[in-house]
Amino acid sequence: MMTTVLFGIPVHIPWNEVLAVKEASMFPGRHSRRIILVKRLTPWHRMISLIGCLDLRPGLFITDDISGYHELVKSVEAHLSHS
Repeated sequence: MMTTVLFGIPVHIPWNEVLAVKEASMFPGRHSRRIILVKRLTPWHRMISLIGCLDLRPGLFITDDISGYHELVKSVEAHLSHS
């Protein structure tokens, strides 16, 4: 299970609802940016994915500014490869 925080409230996302990790190519910059696509979240998360990686599925925008970014991306990718 993956956990994110939405408006200060923890939101738990079951692994079976995590669909993919995509490069956020529409947000240029020197930092690594990814969008973790999931089956369902808010309309806001759908808009983030549409703008960030031209995908209509909702997603979580993450950058390498967060602590544990690389470990998170590796963990999600490893889980996706086993499902």
